[in-house]
Order: sequence, then structure tokens, then C-alpha cells
Amino acid sequence: MDKRAVVFGHSFIRRLNDFVLCNKHNGWSNLSLYERDILVNLFGFGGGTVRQGPKCMFQPCLLKVIADDKPDVVFLQVGGNDIKHDSVDPKLLARDITSFAEFIIDGYDVKHIIVGQLFHRFNANRPFNYNEIVNEVNTHVKLIIKNIDKLSFWHHRGMWSDSESLIANDGVYLNEKGSLKMANSIRFALDMRRGLF
Repeated sequence: MDKRAVVFGHSFIRRLNDFVLCNKHNGWSNLSLYERDILVNLFGFGGGTVRQGPKCMFQPCLLKVIADDKPDVVFLQVGGNDIKHDSVDPKLLARDITSFAEFIIDGYDVKHIIVGQLFHRFNANRPFNYNEIVNEVNTHVKLIIKNIDKLSFWHHRGMWSDSESLIANDGVYLNEKGSLKMANSIRFALDMRRGLF
């Protein structure tokens, strides 16, 4: 085995792990990557946030997976649960996301972190301008990260031209088709960025 990776985030990653486990027979074990090249561990915490609160992901008990695995690379999918009302400042949230990534690099000696772009939501009780805030946060995270050597931003491939068709009936989580696309996107991100770590 050459490298280790942790895919870390909120419930999207927990659900992605369920998808991978249910589709081992279809070759999705280890995100369909060769274990001799990279060993992947998925860890998701439902409702996780990067801002202070009862589900803040800065907790050592949650980051234990990174401490224990000692990964070369971490794929982060965080920030979507921090948009709880219309007054969220996209620039501040983008800074919180990148600060969390830098904290993991500095505190856990990770060589590289890939930050996944936030997803739109289509549920009725989301903040009115949730998707506009998501777009702004993604733009700001990308701008901040471009000046930090150990971080890169990841556009989820094939998930934006018809994103509503990838969302389950609850308007938040990915359906089976969306989960497959996300698994492919993260697999490709880890494979493509392997030269950076």
C-alpha cells in the first residue's frame, strides 16, 4: 500500500459510506481505487458544522479518525450545515472552511487537503437564498485556496448541470444516482491529485 486517504465530512459522507458498503459487489470497495495505490477511509458525522456549536467538527473525538489513520490526504466535504439562515456571511463561512482545513494540516501533519464544493438544496424549509449563499461560499473558498499550497478546491464532476435530479425526495440528500456521481467525483479527485501528496 502506497498512500492513505480519509474522506471526512457531514452526513453526505456518512451516506456515501453506506452507498459504498452496499455496492461492494459492484466494485465500490475502497471507492473503486486500488488498495496498493491508496487506502480510503470514509467518515461522516450527521449535522456536522465547522462553526462552534454542539455538532462542531473540531472535536477531538471526531478528528480521531484522522489522528489514527495518519492520512496523506483528506477530502473535506463540510460547510453545508453552517448555512442555517439568510444572514450567513459567505466570505466568513469560506474562511471558516479553509481555517478548518489548515487546522487539520497543521495539527495532524496531513500533506494535502482537497475541499469539495458545497451542494445546492431543494427542500422547502431551507433558508430562502441557500443556493445563492452556496454559490458565493464556493467562489470564496476557491479564491482563498488558490494561494495555499497544501489545499485544493474540487468541483464535483457531473453534478451541476442537472443537480436537482441527483437529490432525493427530501430535497437535501443525494439519491442513488447522485451518490454514484459523488463517489465517482471523489474517486477521481483522489486519483488525480495523488501527485500532490
